[in-house]
Amino acid sequence: MKSWAYRRLLLAAVVLVGCQNVLSPDSDPEDEADPPSTTLERAAGVLFDPEGGTYGDDITVTLSCPTSGATIYYTIGDSPDDPEPGQSGTEEYSAPIVVAGDGTTVTIKAIAVCDGYRNSLVTQASYTIDHSGTAAPSFDPPAGTYPDDIEVQLSSTTAGATIYYTMGPIGDPPTDPEPGESDTLEYTAPIEIAGDGTELTIKAIAVAAGRTPSAVVSANYVIDYPVADAPTFDPDGGEHSTDIEVVLSSATPGATIYYTIGAIGDPPADPEPNESGTLEYTAPIELEGDGTAVTIKAIAIADGHKMSAVSTATFTISVPPPPPPPPADPLEDVDYRDLVSVAGGVFLQQDLSGNGFEHNVSSFRLGRHQVTYELWYAVRGWAEQNGYTFVNLGREGSEGDIGLPPSTAAKYQPVTSVSFYDVLVWLNAYSELEELTPVYYTNAGHTVIARNAAGAVAVSGETVNWTANGYRLPTEGEWEYAARWRGSDDSDAGVLEYPDASGRFWTPPDWASGASDSYTNQDATTAVAWYLANAGGTTRDVGERLANQLGIYDMSGNVWEWMWDWRAGYPDTPQNDYRGPDSGSNRAGRGGSWNHTAQSVSAGNRGLAGPHEALIFTGFRVAGRAQ
Repeated sequence: MKSWAYRRLLLAAVVLVGCQNVLSPDSDPEDEADPPSTTLERAAGVLFDPEGGTYGDDITVTLSCPTSGATIYYTIGDSPDDPEPGQSGTEEYSAPIVVAGDGTTVTIKAIAVCDGYRNSLVTQASYTIDHSGTAAPSFDPPAGTYPDDIEVQLSSTTAGATIYYTMGPIGDPPTDPEPGESDTLEYTAPIEIAGDGTELTIKAIAVAAGRTPSAVVSANYVIDYPVADAPTFDPDGGEHSTDIEVVLSSATPGATIYYTIGAIGDPPADPEPNESGTLEYTAPIELEGDGTAVTIKAIAIADGHKMSAVSTATFTISVPPPPPPPPADPLEDVDYRDLVSVAGGVFLQQDLSGNGFEHNVSSFRLGRHQVTYELWYAVRGWAEQNGYTFVNLGREGSEGDIGLPPSTAAKYQPVTSVSFYDVLVWLNAYSELEELTPVYYTNAGHTVIARNAAGAVAVSGETVNWTANGYRLPTEGEWEYAARWRGSDDSDAGVLEYPDASGRFWTPPDWASGASDSYTNQDATTAVAWYLANAGGTTRDVGERLANQLGIYDMSGNVWEWMWDWRAGYPDTPQNDYRGPDSGSNRAGRGGSWNHTAQSVSAGNRGLAGPHEALIFTGFRVAGRAQ
């Protein structure tokens, strides 16, 4: 058995060999700390910008590491030790390092430390500041990635310096510039870097008479064009009830659009400029004919941009059967169309709770009857042949079929199941049919007539031409003024005089329009209104109850009537021609209906409904400006 002394000698030899490996210039100080089986990747080495060398001006040195999340530690001096995190003399890098002062010479050593990686190898660079040397060139714009083509200017702060440079791909960088060498160029004008995907390294040196050449500096440039905005379709893809023209556009200025088109069941290939089947977009794409079903694919191309993504939309044309053609004069045999002229004045507009305000109402006209289904159908038929479209086609009274020709039995019942927007469009059509100026538009300049009920949501107070001579809805104030007006008739006990001692009398707000007593008096209410107690669960022909003092029928009962106003609380100050607030959620309704109580048909009662709703107990009455 060998002696313990021999074993100690053998162990010392092994340690000595290990020490020799540590001191080897090709060794890694961390290899001895890692077990032989480690698979951790090493952090990338620290990079220095600018590179080490002699500089004619003071500089700042930026340290960076390609390994994301790495922390950099460094030492600096004439001959500094290798950096060791946590050791005296080793600094954590947090800001560029200033190297300044004529004659200064320093060496910077650095390592990168990152969780999940072995420490990087030590890298180093030495710098000398020699104010008798030539200042290194600077780059404008600086190195980086740019969305457009650029021109790079090189300059040196040393007066009279000449700059030389070399260029090459980032992946295969050029050699350092050497004046007089074939691949070294003298800088005389900005260097153009152009074309999407260009990746270029420029190296430069400055030379001046009587000075040492500058250090070589370099900058990497990448040109990465933005992607052009993908084309959009107007109208959007989907099912359309009429022939359409599809407009393609891109938000990228100057973009050219290319497209392909084919059947939905056999969609076209993606568009490729200059390929067969790909068309350049120059005008709206016409899609015509019931049953048309196509897919359109489009791309946008613009200078200084990558090609856009492919936009795709499918379109089907499904044209509903047209209504039966109207007679040559659609209104020739239509009854119940006249309007009553109402002289303006001041009254106290009031609801059933006593809330109200003094309202000065200008003269106007109001339909003597609610709009019948016969009148609705005649105008609608003309409208649909003249560019108008409706969301709801209207119902004959409360029990008729939607959209069918009027029956003999119920054609004089009011139209129902029409939305606020259907009514605005119908009133415009009625105006044009009568060769009057429409009232409702979708723009403030009053040039785009509201002809599409689906698009009539764009109608607002500022788009209404209140001075036009066409037909419109009444405001709440106009309707209540006409519903409660009695003139000089004070024959019924309880009527109101306003203003005081004026000789002008008004139906109280809790009476039906034209009634002789409150809604609680069934006989008085039944005489002038169809409502829940007497209508028999259905609408009735217009004009069968007694008219009010202006000769207007059914102001209370039969069907609710759409008003122009958004439904809201009353103002608390006197008003002139008040038209309600500028916006809201529901439109006002007045008059009650065949399906509502006696209180609901009171002249001061206020209802409401969403403007898109089409209800079997709601219709409307025509109004217009005074003639």
